[in-house]
Amino acid sequence: MAKKKILVIAEGPADKTFIKKLFELYLGAEVYVVCFRTNIYQLYDSYESYRQPYENLDLQNVLLETMGHRLNSNDKKNLQDSGYSETILIFDFDPHDPKYSEEKILKLINHFSDSSDYGRLFINYPMLESFMHINKQCYEKGKDPAFPSRTFEMKSLSHYKQDVGSEGFRFSIKPPANQADSLLKELRHKVSVVINQHLEKVAQVTEVELNEAISQETLYQLLERQCKNISNHQPAIGFVVNTSCLIIADLYPTIFEHSLENHCLGEEEFKKNK
Repeated sequence: MAKKKILVIAEGPADKTFIKKLFELYLGAEVYVVCFRTNIYQLYDSYESYRQPYENLDLQNVLLETMGHRLNSNDKKNLQDSGYSETILIFDFDPHDPKYSEEKILKLINHFSDSSDYGRLFINYPMLESFMHINKQCYEKGKDPAFPSRTFEMKSLSHYKQDVGSEGFRFSIKPPANQADSLLKELRHKVSVVINQHLEKVAQVTEVELNEAISQETLYQLLERQCKNISNHQPAIGFVVNTSCLIIADLYPTIFEHSLENHCLGEEEFKKNK
């Protein structure tokens, strides 16, 4: 079976590295990541500048016309290409940005709701590093019992990355060459456990069943809940949860479930399930 060809619109270099690692770990799609070094509210401004219904606009054209000056020749080529089976957008919540507004971000997630059409938006709360905000020791042994209640304070976002660096695990997929196969299977299982914790957190916050946690309706409800928390709490708080990692569970549910249940799954069997 041919690999899917996926275009990923990433906010920054860290997102690009993360998504490449994630798909490499799961032997997934042929992924082309375009990094803009811009945030979700600048994306909103780009769309609004056309003064047209979003449905009339093509994401790749919008980005080339409004932000093409940020891209190198290779990224421009990837963005000009066609034939992508899926388009994914990965952005941080960034509630501390001066341009933040609930109306703006809800409008974007409502439009970017289908990866095979206009594209599908995955938002990380508060930012990409939330993926690794699992206790180091728990990452090695299994689930982090404190993760379901883990929150962030908006006033502390300036040092959130440093907090995750000291509290969370390190995401790497380069085991020693002489142990690559066995360690890769073990690592894939560990990462699947992490992804599942984020999946469970989405279900918990939105009060839905686990099998509904990746639905577009649920991700919209999650964003609404996060926006309300920011508006209604003093100090402003939100739930720590990463939704970009759910791409794996969404696009490759069978292989994700196998990896979650059994890290001893052989490489040939793994490939057959892709």
